[in-house]
Amino acid sequence: MNYSSILEQLTKDDLSYILYKLNLKKRGTKGEQIIRILDNTDINTALNHLPWEDIASLTSFFEIPYTTKKDTINNIINQFDKKLSLQTSFECDVNNHQAELDKLEQMVGLINVKNKIYALRSFLEIQKQRKEHNLETIKTSNHMIFTGNPGTGKTSVARIVGHILNELGILSKGHYKEVTRSDFIGKYVGHTEAQAKEILDEAAGGVLFIDEAYSLFQDKSDSYGSSVVTALLTALENNRHDMVVILAGYKEEMDDFLDSDPGLKSRFSNHLHFDDYKNDELIALLNELSYKHDYILDAELLTSLEPTINAQKKFKHFANARYIRNLFEDLVKNQSARLAKSKEFDIDSLKLLTIKDI
Repeated sequence: MNYSSILEQLTKDDLSYILYKLNLKKRGTKGEQIIRILDNTDINTALNHLPWEDIASLTSFFEIPYTTKKDTINNIINQFDKKLSLQTSFECDVNNHQAELDKLEQMVGLINVKNKIYALRSFLEIQKQRKEHNLETIKTSNHMIFTGNPGTGKTSVARIVGHILNELGILSKGHYKEVTRSDFIGKYVGHTEAQAKEILDEAAGGVLFIDEAYSLFQDKSDSYGSSVVTALLTALENNRHDMVVILAGYKEEMDDFLDSDPGLKSRFSNHLHFDDYKNDELIALLNELSYKHDYILDAELLTSLEPTINAQKKFKHFANARYIRNLFEDLVKNQSARLAKSKEFDIDSLKLLTIKDI
Protein backbone atom coordinates (compact mmCIF):
# COMPACT_ATOMS: atom_id res chain seq x y z
CA MET A 1 0.00 0.00 0.00
CA ASN A 2 1.23 3.54 -0.78
CA TYR A 3 -0.12 7.07 -0.94
CA SER A 4 -2.05 6.24 -4.09
CA SER A 5 -4.77 5.01 -1.69
CA ILE A 6 -5.29 8.61 -0.53
CA LEU A 7 -5.45 9.97 -4.07
CA GLU A 8 -7.94 7.26 -5.05
CA GLN A 9 -10.49 8.94 -2.77
CA LEU A 10 -10.34 12.09 -4.93
CA THR A 11 -12.38 12.66 -8.05
CA LYS A 12 -10.85 12.50 -11.49
CA ASP A 13 -11.45 16.25 -11.79
CA ASP A 14 -9.48 16.80 -8.57
CA LEU A 15 -6.59 14.76 -9.95
CA SER A 16 -6.71 16.73 -13.21
CA TYR A 17 -6.52 19.96 -11.21
CA ILE A 18 -3.41 18.74 -9.34
CA LEU A 19 -1.80 17.78 -12.66
CA TYR A 20 -2.68 21.22 -14.06
CA LYS A 21 -0.99 22.87 -11.07
CA LEU A 22 2.07 20.67 -11.63
CA ASN A 23 2.14 21.58 -15.34
CA LEU A 24 1.69 17.92 -16.27
CA LYS A 25 -0.59 16.15 -18.76
CA LYS A 26 -4.11 15.77 -17.38
CA ARG A 27 -5.27 12.98 -19.69
CA GLY A 28 -5.43 9.28 -18.90
CA THR A 29 -7.32 6.98 -16.60
CA LYS A 30 -7.61 7.76 -12.90
CA GLY A 31 -4.87 5.23 -12.14
CA GLU A 32 -2.55 6.77 -14.73
CA GLN A 33 -3.17 10.24 -13.28
CA ILE A 34 -2.30 9.05 -9.77
CA ILE A 35 0.93 7.42 -10.94
CA ARG A 36 1.90 10.60 -12.83
CA ILE A 37 1.29 12.75 -9.73
CA LEU A 38 3.29 10.52 -7.35
CA ASP A 39 6.11 10.18 -9.88
CA ASN A 40 6.52 13.96 -9.94
CA THR A 41 5.79 15.19 -6.41
CA ASP A 42 5.17 14.11 -2.81
CA ILE A 43 1.71 13.52 -1.35
CA ASN A 44 1.81 16.65 0.84
CA THR A 45 2.53 18.95 -2.09
CA ALA A 46 -0.09 17.22 -4.23
CA LEU A 47 -2.84 17.69 -1.63
CA ASN A 48 -1.83 21.30 -0.96
CA HIS A 49 -2.68 22.14 -4.57
CA LEU A 50 -6.35 21.36 -3.86
CA PRO A 51 -8.90 23.88 -2.49
CA TRP A 52 -9.87 23.44 1.14
CA GLU A 53 -13.30 22.07 0.14
CA ASP A 54 -11.70 19.06 -1.55
CA ILE A 55 -9.51 18.38 1.49
CA ALA A 56 -12.58 18.63 3.71
CA SER A 57 -14.28 15.98 1.57
CA LEU A 58 -11.51 13.51 2.50
CA THR A 59 -12.11 13.83 6.22
CA SER A 60 -15.17 11.56 6.27
CA PHE A 61 -13.20 8.73 4.68
CA PHE A 62 -10.40 9.06 7.24
CA GLU A 63 -12.87 9.83 10.05
CA ILE A 64 -11.07 12.97 11.22
CA PRO A 65 -12.42 16.51 11.70
CA TYR A 66 -11.51 19.35 9.39
CA THR A 67 -9.45 22.05 11.12
CA THR A 68 -7.20 24.09 8.84
CA LYS A 69 -6.18 22.94 5.40
CA LYS A 70 -2.52 22.46 6.40
CA ASP A 71 -3.28 20.62 9.66
CA THR A 72 -5.96 18.44 8.04
CA ILE A 73 -3.55 17.35 5.29
CA ASN A 74 -0.95 16.47 7.94
CA ASN A 75 -3.55 14.55 9.96
CA ILE A 76 -4.65 12.61 6.86
CA ILE A 77 -1.08 11.63 6.04
CA ASN A 78 -0.27 10.77 9.68
CA GLN A 79 -3.37 8.58 10.02
CA PHE A 80 -2.55 6.85 6.75
CA ASP A 81 1.03 6.23 7.95
CA LYS A 82 -0.31 4.67 11.16
CA LYS A 83 -2.53 2.30 9.18
CA LEU A 84 0.39 1.50 6.93
CA SER A 85 2.56 0.78 9.96
CA LEU A 86 -0.12 -1.49 11.44
CA GLN A 87 -0.41 -3.48 8.23
CA THR A 88 3.31 -3.76 7.51
CA SER A 89 4.62 -4.25 11.04
CA PHE A 90 5.29 -7.87 10.10
CA GLU A 91 7.05 -8.85 6.92
CA CYS A 92 5.29 -11.39 4.76
CA ASP A 93 7.09 -13.10 1.92
CA VAL A 94 3.96 -13.45 -0.19
CA ASN A 95 2.95 -10.44 -2.28
CA ASN A 96 -0.67 -11.59 -2.51
CA HIS A 97 -1.03 -11.21 1.26
CA GLN A 98 -0.25 -7.49 1.06
CA ALA A 99 -2.49 -7.14 -1.97
CA GLU A 100 -5.41 -8.51 0.03
CA LEU A 101 -4.70 -6.12 2.91
CA ASP A 102 -4.63 -3.27 0.39
CA LYS A 103 -7.96 -4.43 -1.00
CA LEU A 104 -9.45 -4.46 2.50
CA GLU A 105 -8.02 -1.05 3.37
CA GLN A 106 -9.42 0.50 0.19
CA MET A 107 -12.97 -0.62 0.93
CA VAL A 108 -15.17 2.30 1.94
CA GLY A 109 -16.03 2.45 5.66
CA LEU A 110 -15.92 -0.76 7.75
CA ILE A 111 -13.46 0.74 10.26
CA ASN A 112 -14.40 -1.63 13.12
CA VAL A 113 -14.34 -4.68 10.84
CA LYS A 114 -10.95 -3.72 9.43
CA ASN A 115 -9.45 -3.21 12.89
CA LYS A 116 -10.66 -6.62 14.08
CA ILE A 117 -9.19 -8.33 11.03
CA TYR A 118 -5.88 -6.48 11.47
CA ALA A 119 -5.81 -7.60 15.11
CA LEU A 120 -6.55 -11.21 14.16
CA ARG A 121 -3.89 -11.11 11.46
CA SER A 122 -1.34 -9.71 13.97
CA PHE A 123 -2.14 -12.46 16.48
CA LEU A 124 -1.81 -15.22 13.88
CA GLU A 125 1.43 -13.75 12.52
CA ILE A 126 2.96 -13.63 16.00
CA GLN A 127 1.94 -17.24 16.65
CA LYS A 128 3.56 -18.19 13.35
CA GLN A 129 6.79 -16.42 14.39
CA ARG A 130 6.72 -18.14 17.81
CA LYS A 131 6.41 -21.53 16.12
CA GLU A 132 9.41 -20.78 13.90
CA HIS A 133 11.42 -19.97 17.04
CA ASN A 134 10.32 -23.23 18.71
CA LEU A 135 8.15 -21.45 21.28
CA GLU A 136 4.78 -22.66 22.52
CA THR A 137 1.90 -21.42 20.42
CA ILE A 138 -1.76 -20.84 21.19
CA LYS A 139 -4.10 -22.57 18.77
CA THR A 140 -7.47 -20.95 18.53
CA SER A 141 -10.57 -21.49 16.47
CA ASN A 142 -10.83 -18.94 13.67
CA HIS A 143 -14.48 -19.54 12.86
CA MET A 144 -16.37 -16.26 12.43
CA ILE A 145 -19.82 -14.71 12.56
CA PHE A 146 -20.53 -11.83 10.17
CA THR A 147 -23.73 -9.89 10.90
CA GLY A 148 -25.24 -6.94 9.10
CA ASN A 149 -27.64 -5.82 6.40
CA PRO A 150 -27.21 -6.69 2.71
CA GLY A 151 -24.58 -4.86 0.72
CA THR A 152 -22.31 -4.06 3.67
CA GLY A 153 -19.33 -6.04 2.31
CA LYS A 154 -19.66 -9.34 4.20
CA THR A 155 -18.98 -11.58 1.20
CA SER A 156 -16.10 -9.42 -0.09
CA VAL A 157 -14.43 -9.38 3.34
CA ALA A 158 -14.89 -13.15 3.73
CA ARG A 159 -12.94 -13.72 0.51
CA ILE A 160 -10.18 -11.38 1.66
CA VAL A 161 -9.97 -13.15 5.04
CA GLY A 162 -9.62 -16.45 3.20
CA HIS A 163 -6.66 -15.13 1.21
CA ILE A 164 -4.98 -13.69 4.32
CA LEU A 165 -5.31 -16.94 6.28
CA ASN A 166 -4.06 -18.90 3.31
CA GLU A 167 -0.98 -16.70 2.84
CA LEU A 168 -0.18 -16.94 6.57
CA GLY A 169 -0.15 -20.72 6.22
CA ILE A 170 -3.04 -21.18 8.65
CA LEU A 171 -4.94 -23.35 6.18
CA SER A 172 -3.54 -26.39 4.37
CA LYS A 173 -5.36 -25.70 1.09
CA GLY A 174 -6.66 -22.15 1.37
CA HIS A 175 -9.54 -22.52 -1.07
CA TYR A 176 -12.80 -20.59 -0.69
CA LYS A 177 -16.27 -22.11 -0.91
CA GLU A 178 -19.56 -20.19 -0.71
CA VAL A 179 -22.87 -21.93 0.02
CA THR A 180 -26.43 -21.37 1.26
CA ARG A 181 -29.07 -23.66 2.80
CA SER A 182 -30.20 -24.89 -0.63
CA ASP A 183 -26.75 -26.39 -1.27
CA PHE A 184 -27.02 -28.54 1.88
CA ILE A 185 -30.61 -29.76 1.61
CA GLY A 186 -31.16 -33.03 -0.25
CA LYS A 187 -34.22 -34.94 -1.39
CA TYR A 188 -34.66 -36.59 2.03
CA VAL A 189 -33.02 -36.45 5.47
CA GLY A 190 -30.48 -39.20 4.78
CA HIS A 191 -29.52 -37.54 1.50
CA THR A 192 -29.17 -34.20 3.30
CA GLU A 193 -26.76 -35.75 5.83
CA ALA A 194 -24.59 -37.14 3.04
CA GLN A 195 -24.76 -33.89 1.05
CA ALA A 196 -23.83 -31.76 4.06
CA LYS A 197 -20.91 -34.04 4.92
CA GLU A 198 -19.66 -33.85 1.34
CA ILE A 199 -19.72 -30.03 1.33
CA LEU A 200 -17.96 -29.84 4.70
CA ASP A 201 -15.33 -32.38 3.66
CA GLU A 202 -14.65 -30.36 0.51
CA ALA A 203 -14.27 -27.19 2.60
CA ALA A 204 -11.70 -28.75 4.98
CA GLY A 205 -8.38 -26.94 4.70
CA GLY A 206 -10.07 -23.78 3.43
CA VAL A 207 -12.78 -21.19 4.08
CA LEU A 208 -16.48 -22.05 3.99
CA PHE A 209 -18.78 -19.02 3.76
CA ILE A 210 -22.43 -19.76 4.55
CA ASP A 211 -24.65 -16.84 3.60
CA GLU A 212 -28.02 -16.39 5.33
CA ALA A 213 -26.82 -19.06 7.77
CA TYR A 214 -29.83 -18.53 10.05
CA SER A 215 -31.94 -20.32 7.40
CA LEU A 216 -30.02 -23.58 7.98
CA PHE A 217 -32.23 -24.43 10.95
CA GLN A 218 -35.76 -23.00 10.90
CA ASP A 219 -37.47 -24.63 13.91
CA LYS A 220 -37.62 -27.87 15.91
CA SER A 221 -39.71 -29.53 13.22
CA ASP A 222 -37.00 -28.87 10.60
CA SER A 223 -35.36 -32.33 10.48
CA TYR A 224 -33.41 -31.39 7.34
CA GLY A 225 -31.91 -28.33 9.01
CA SER A 226 -31.19 -30.31 12.16
CA SER A 227 -29.14 -32.78 10.10
CA VAL A 228 -27.12 -29.92 8.57
CA VAL A 229 -26.42 -28.32 11.96
CA THR A 230 -25.30 -31.69 13.41
CA ALA A 231 -22.89 -32.20 10.51
CA LEU A 232 -21.68 -28.60 10.83
CA LEU A 233 -20.97 -28.97 14.56
CA THR A 234 -18.93 -32.09 13.90
CA ALA A 235 -16.89 -30.37 11.19
CA LEU A 236 -16.35 -27.26 13.34
CA GLU A 237 -14.81 -29.40 16.05
CA ASN A 238 -12.88 -31.92 13.94
CA ASN A 239 -11.37 -29.29 11.63
CA ARG A 240 -11.16 -26.34 14.01
CA HIS A 241 -7.46 -25.74 13.23
CA ASP A 242 -7.60 -26.38 9.49
CA MET A 243 -10.89 -24.89 8.34
CA VAL A 244 -12.58 -21.55 8.83
CA VAL A 245 -16.36 -21.40 8.72
CA ILE A 246 -17.90 -17.95 8.35
CA LEU A 247 -21.62 -17.69 9.06
CA ALA A 248 -23.29 -14.54 7.73
CA GLY A 249 -26.73 -12.97 8.01
CA TYR A 250 -28.96 -10.38 9.64
CA LYS A 251 -27.99 -9.74 13.28
CA GLU A 252 -31.30 -10.60 14.99
CA GLU A 253 -31.82 -13.74 12.94
CA MET A 254 -28.22 -14.85 13.51
CA ASP A 255 -28.54 -14.31 17.28
CA ASP A 256 -31.65 -16.53 17.28
CA PHE A 257 -29.87 -19.15 15.17
CA LEU A 258 -26.86 -19.31 17.51
CA ASP A 259 -29.19 -19.59 20.51
CA SER A 260 -30.90 -22.58 18.91
CA ASP A 261 -27.98 -24.87 19.79
CA PRO A 262 -25.57 -24.31 22.72
CA GLY A 263 -22.76 -25.92 20.75
CA LEU A 264 -22.94 -23.37 17.96
CA LYS A 265 -22.26 -20.18 19.90
CA SER A 266 -19.30 -21.63 21.79
CA ARG A 267 -17.48 -22.51 18.56
CA PHE A 268 -17.48 -18.98 17.15
CA SER A 269 -15.21 -16.58 19.02
CA ASN A 270 -14.87 -13.96 16.28
CA HIS A 271 -17.99 -11.80 15.86
CA LEU A 272 -17.82 -8.99 13.30
CA HIS A 273 -20.76 -6.66 12.81
CA PHE A 274 -20.98 -4.74 9.53
CA ASP A 275 -22.71 -1.44 10.18
CA ASP A 276 -24.89 0.22 7.57
CA TYR A 277 -22.92 2.70 5.51
CA LYS A 278 -23.18 6.37 6.47
CA ASN A 279 -24.63 8.71 3.87
CA ASP A 280 -21.26 10.16 2.89
CA GLU A 281 -19.86 6.64 2.52
CA LEU A 282 -22.75 5.64 0.26
CA ILE A 283 -22.16 8.73 -1.86
CA ALA A 284 -18.46 7.84 -1.97
CA LEU A 285 -19.45 4.38 -3.29
CA LEU A 286 -21.62 6.04 -5.94
CA ASN A 287 -18.73 8.31 -6.90
CA GLU A 288 -16.44 5.27 -7.20
CA LEU A 289 -18.89 3.50 -9.49
CA SER A 290 -19.32 6.62 -11.59
CA TYR A 291 -15.62 7.31 -12.10
CA LYS A 292 -14.95 3.66 -12.78
CA HIS A 293 -17.40 3.84 -15.69
CA ASP A 294 -16.41 7.35 -16.89
CA TYR A 295 -19.40 9.19 -15.48
CA ILE A 296 -19.47 12.38 -13.40
CA LEU A 297 -22.14 13.34 -10.85
CA ASP A 298 -22.97 17.03 -10.86
CA ALA A 299 -23.20 19.02 -7.61
CA GLU A 300 -26.98 19.44 -7.71
CA LEU A 301 -27.48 15.70 -8.06
CA LEU A 302 -25.13 14.96 -5.15
CA THR A 303 -27.00 17.45 -2.95
CA SER A 304 -30.34 15.83 -3.76
CA LEU A 305 -29.21 12.31 -2.82
CA GLU A 306 -29.29 12.62 0.98
CA PRO A 307 -33.11 12.74 1.37
CA THR A 308 -33.40 9.93 -1.20
CA ILE A 309 -30.97 7.76 0.78
CA ASN A 310 -32.62 8.62 4.11
CA ALA A 311 -35.98 7.48 2.74
CA GLN A 312 -34.48 4.11 1.76
CA LYS A 313 -32.79 3.70 5.15
CA LYS A 314 -36.21 3.57 6.83
CA PHE A 315 -36.64 0.02 5.52
CA LYS A 316 -35.60 -2.66 8.01
CA HIS A 317 -33.03 -4.37 5.81
CA PHE A 318 -31.58 -1.46 3.85
CA ALA A 319 -29.51 -2.82 0.94
CA ASN A 320 -26.54 -0.42 1.29
CA ALA A 321 -24.06 -0.94 -1.57
CA ARG A 322 -26.62 -2.98 -3.52
CA TYR A 323 -29.00 -0.03 -3.37
CA ILE A 324 -26.20 2.25 -4.64
CA ARG A 325 -25.47 -0.11 -7.56
CA ASN A 326 -29.16 -0.11 -8.48
CA LEU A 327 -29.32 3.67 -8.14
CA PHE A 328 -26.30 4.08 -10.42
CA GLU A 329 -27.83 1.80 -13.04
CA ASP A 330 -31.09 3.78 -12.88
CA LEU A 331 -29.21 7.06 -13.27
CA VAL A 332 -27.38 5.75 -16.33
CA LYS A 333 -30.56 4.40 -17.93
CA ASN A 334 -32.43 7.65 -17.30
CA GLN A 335 -29.52 9.69 -18.67
CA SER A 336 -29.49 7.51 -21.79
CA ALA A 337 -33.21 8.11 -22.34
CA ARG A 338 -32.76 11.85 -21.81
CA LEU A 339 -29.86 12.14 -24.24
CA ALA A 340 -31.49 9.93 -26.87
CA LYS A 341 -34.56 12.15 -26.79
CA SER A 342 -32.57 15.38 -27.21
CA LYS A 343 -30.31 13.91 -29.93
CA GLU A 344 -27.76 16.59 -29.04
CA PHE A 345 -24.80 15.52 -26.99
CA ASP A 346 -21.02 15.65 -26.79
CA ILE A 347 -18.41 13.85 -24.70
CA ASP A 348 -19.13 16.02 -21.64
CA SER A 349 -22.88 15.43 -21.72
CA LEU A 350 -22.28 11.70 -22.27
CA LYS A 351 -20.33 11.63 -19.01
CA LEU A 352 -22.52 13.90 -16.89
CA LEU A 353 -25.29 12.56 -14.64
CA THR A 354 -27.64 15.27 -13.40
CA ILE A 355 -30.64 15.70 -11.11
CA LYS A 356 -32.83 15.15 -14.18
CA ASP A 357 -31.69 11.52 -14.15
CA ILE A 358 -33.07 10.71 -10.66
